Amino acid sequence: MPELHLKYFDIRGVAEMSRLLLAAGKLPYTETRFPISVDMGPDGKPDFSTIKRDEFNAAKAAGELKVGAGKVPILVVDGTVEFGQSKAIERYIATIGGMRGANAIEAAQIDQLVEQVIDIKNAYQKSDKGEKWFGEELPAMMTAFEDIVAPAIRDGPITYADIAIYYFFGFFCDNVDATQAALAASPNVLAMSNKAKTNPEIQAYEATRKVTPL
Repeated sequence: MPELHLKYFDIRGVAEMSRLLLAAGKLPYTETRFPISVDMGPDGKPDFSTIKRDEFNAAKAAGELKVGAGKVPILVVDGTVEFGQSKAIERYIATIGGMRGANAIEAAQIDQLVEQVIDIKNAYQKSDKGEKWFGEELPAMMTAFEDIVAPAIRDGPITYADIAIYYFFGFFCDNVDATQAALAASPNVLAMSNKAKTNPEIQAYEATRKVTPL
């Protein structure tokens, strides 16, 4: 296995999927976690205009994050190869961790499911996040989701798609209860989420995961 080093902020954020994949794939790694702080607004949500990230800013100014176009996450492989973009990192980890299926067709089916999660995430971010979204829009998207889950992927070993589904429906949306209700009404998608939820390596990681504000 290659030597892996993940660079990101000291939060879950868009690197948490990579951490879950690393855990499920039993892949050892080290991390650089840039300190970050943000004040909470009157609505109880982060006020991103107040972000402080001095160490990240210094690394960026020094040209250390060029491979990520000045952004993180960045994955360093064997101390020599570096690349950015969270989805590229996730797919690489899933590949070396054996979570991209048994062949090219299964890899494409898994990627299709991950892209469906991204479509739902994008729709959620553009929605009113209220009754219409949870009562109409999300259920309609879940019906479509059910129809594209291949039985071999649903019933097979844990994959990248299982973890993507689990992380989005369990942690991303503000209204977790309503999101979980939509998931519960979609047995194929729920079965995939449960593969990640009950994975011993993911459970062990989450039991010792550092508590962060975001």
